[in-house]
Amino acid sequence: MGRALLYRAFAPTWRVGRWYERRFTPTGRVFAGTFLVALLFSIDREQSLALALAAFTGTALAVAWLATLRLRPDIEIHRSLPERLTDGTPAHYEVTLHNRGRRWQRGLGFREIPAPSLPDLATFDTFRSADDRLRPWFDRVVGFPRWLEMVRLRQGTTTPAARLPDLPPGASITVRATLTPLRRGRLVIDGCELLAPDPLGLCIGRQRLSMPAASLVLPRRIAVPAIELRAHRQYQRGGVTLARSVGDSSEFIGLRDYRPGDSRRHIQWRAWARLGYPVVREYQDEYYDRHLVVLDGDEAPGGFRQFETMVAAAASLVVRRQPADALLDLVVNLDAPTLLTSGRGIAASAPLLDALASVQPRPDQAGALRRFLAQTVPHIGSVIVVTGQLDGEGAELARSVVRQRVACCLLHVPADGAAGGAGEAPCRVVTLPAESFAAGAPASAAQGAEEVFA
Repeated sequence: MGRALLYRAFAPTWRVGRWYERRFTPTGRVFAGTFLVALLFSIDREQSLALALAAFTGTALAVAWLATLRLRPDIEIHRSLPERLTDGTPAHYEVTLHNRGRRWQRGLGFREIPAPSLPDLATFDTFRSADDRLRPWFDRVVGFPRWLEMVRLRQGTTTPAARLPDLPPGASITVRATLTPLRRGRLVIDGCELLAPDPLGLCIGRQRLSMPAASLVLPRRIAVPAIELRAHRQYQRGGVTLARSVGDSSEFIGLRDYRPGDSRRHIQWRAWARLGYPVVREYQDEYYDRHLVVLDGDEAPGGFRQFETMVAAAASLVVRRQPADALLDLVVNLDAPTLLTSGRGIAASAPLLDALASVQPRPDQAGALRRFLAQTVPHIGSVIVVTGQLDGEGAELARSVVRQRVACCLLHVPADGAAGGAGEAPCRVVTLPAESFAAGAPASAAQGAEEVFA
């Protein structure tokens, strides 16, 4: 009960703090703090100096605040966010501003507004921060710094304000803005805002513009150990273009004369009418290598950071250069187990990365994933299972692959980068190095608060 009440105070406290940071310049904060302290001491009527200081700072803040109410620059903004971003990598894009007013606009700032997303209590209790061990015990018990980190991760990006050059009347300028995603997935921007400080430099006027936009943030790429995949060319019914489906169609290679027993479905009627004798379409299946990457969808024992590193490792395997005559498959748990294929002209790695950008732990789909894998593995040359534990669902997936006499390797992503033994693993185990774990886990969002426009 007490913890729930404490949790309910987090959001109002955060909103007040954010309003304070965005409405006052650093100098304005000094004035506001001085005003509150002086006002407290001025309760004693004998403290005339404190009363005078409170009157001075309070009047200055009031004048500055009233001045910001008149700061409404008439500026038109156009910007286009990239469709795809990469977690942790700064993305640059252009913002065009046109001054439709008759006055010079000086000292303005520009900032994007990410869509707010506050976690519920159940989600907050399951979140583990890498910085908890470095925080004082009081912060660990209360959990407010951890809640702030989670809010920033859910928003997807921090939004420091950028100072704009002076803009003459009727003129247009194009500036370069930077956006750094903090996590993978869909990044939603509600709009942007123009910032204008008052003449005293104490308060900041804000003009919000509704310009919704969205981008897909792809997983990070990290260094993964070299894993030798067995080259094993297999017959694929339906050819390359049907590698992901089940059917009786084959790859078209040309036309030939009709032979007794040929299927009527293969007759080329137009060629028959033109040539005067029956002609059929001929198909031929191909043999080629297929390698499969499977992401363990079970809950990672190390929590959020470990699962994100697992996704980063899978993404790094997907974009790794493959032989020209091979296909690379990816199996992930979205709403259901899903197979995606790249290579040999079917598709680039972009659809696979898009799927990894949206994947979340799905322990309820463990049985469905094993059944799906059992149907897929017979057509595969080798399998890599990316897992966070060697005695959990990842090991069961590897056992189901080994039982079908298919080469398999477990890419183990240990919690917090700690070394882990192979134990009774059913196949070869490759452990992700600690430095790769540090690169794959999202950086702490608790430090790096929003910069204030000054």
